[in-house]
Amino acid sequence: MRVLLISADLMIASMLEGAARGAGAELVVASVAVAAEQLSAAPCRLAIIDLASAADVPALIESLRAAAPEVRLLAFGPHVHKAKLEQAQQAGCEFVMSRGQFHNSAGAILAELAKAN
Repeated sequence: MRVLLISADLMIASMLEGAARGAGAELVVASVAVAAEQLSAAPCRLAIIDLASAADVPALIESLRAAAPEVRLLAFGPHVHKAKLEQAQQAGCEFVMSRGQFHNSAGAILAELAKAN
């Protein structure tokens, strides 16, 4: 199973790498600029969007859906960025959560997806 992380935050990438490995998944990290291209090149089961790295959330989600309509989308961001969290929800992300919720549940989310594989 491949998982795409769209983020410029190396700490998040490092934390998620361990969770992905534990779930038997391969983590691919991409910037917002090349995320849709990355999805087109290599299918992923889940794309995780760090909303702190995305300026135009609806446009990013639209480009991801165009590149890989079947990919599941999870967006996370600081709880104080309510507008971005709402934009992600309205744009069609299946999962939207605060940064703290994501940090606490990333391993469980990846393990659950691996089981469904």
